[in-house]
Amino acid sequence: CKGCDNELGKWENIAAKAFRQIREESKGDSLGEYKLKDVSGDEILRFIAGLLWKYSVASKENGRIDLGPYQDLMEGLAFSLQQIPSSIDALVCRLRRHEGDDDVFAYRAPKPDRQEGVNGYRVLVGGMFIFVKTDKQTPKGGALERSAIRGKSDLPYVLLRAQDFEEYRLSAELAHEGRLSDFLDKQDGQ
Repeated sequence: CKGCDNELGKWENIAAKAFRQIREESKGDSLGEYKLKDVSGDEILRFIAGLLWKYSVASKENGRIDLGPYQDLMEGLAFSLQQIPSSIDALVCRLRRHEGDDDVFAYRAPKPDRQEGVNGYRVLVGGMFIFVKTDKQTPKGGALERSAIRGKSDLPYVLLRAQDFEEYRLSAELAHEGRLSDFLDKQDGQ
């Protein structure tokens, strides 16, 4: 509804600006871990919570996901300033196709996933691959443990090769072998 979109729009604007800045600043950088100064990890988490919540209330035809016990929590995080619990966190990765890449090559709706021993969702938005932890378990080593964004005043992100992720490979295969409608049908589970 209009009221929800207006409320969520503030987080979306913050995320769009941050993701644009990451895309621009990461051109030419080496692969690795970085921080975007003066961008709150919690504000990006609220954007992600809003995105997940919107998909949880969407129709099945529009990609509904089941957040289970986390649906109300995501709604609360997106629409209020309630404290973000330790069960919610995220890893933001800039997937870069080549050294000078500052483009957004694809988007992907949230999909359930498991990384570093924790459950969550993966999404590709604004040129960023985001793994959202929705689990009380603690990550078992790796990038999520080192570069999680909850509570950070400078947004951690990881610069990685897009070619190592299915999100890039699927869009590349589509561009070279298939039709857009085939790809979208596959995303909708048809």
